[in-house]
Amino acid sequence: MTTTAKRNAIQQAYLDHYDLWIDGSDAAQEGTWRTEDGQTVTIPFMSPSTIPEPNGGTAANCLFIDTDELGDYPCTASMGYICEVGKVN
Repeated sequence: MTTTAKRNAIQQAYLDHYDLWIDGSDAAQEGTWRTEDGQTVTIPFMSPSTIPEPNGGTAANCLFIDTDELGDYPCTASMGYICEVGKVN
């Protein structure tokens, strides 16, 4: 499933009701999204020229998604989360 298709599925199932944490932080290097295991996060459905995220400085380092936004927010905020797991046999 493409990243855009995943986002659309998530939006239909969850985002109309919740803000969600997704795996990403720019705590290690401000302005660069990385996953928990250190991989760089590429967000193809966002354009850095139109959506300047992450932009919260050191006060907001965790990646969240909602119905019309994807950005950084203080990691101490209480939100639901969504994760992806590989194929389970």
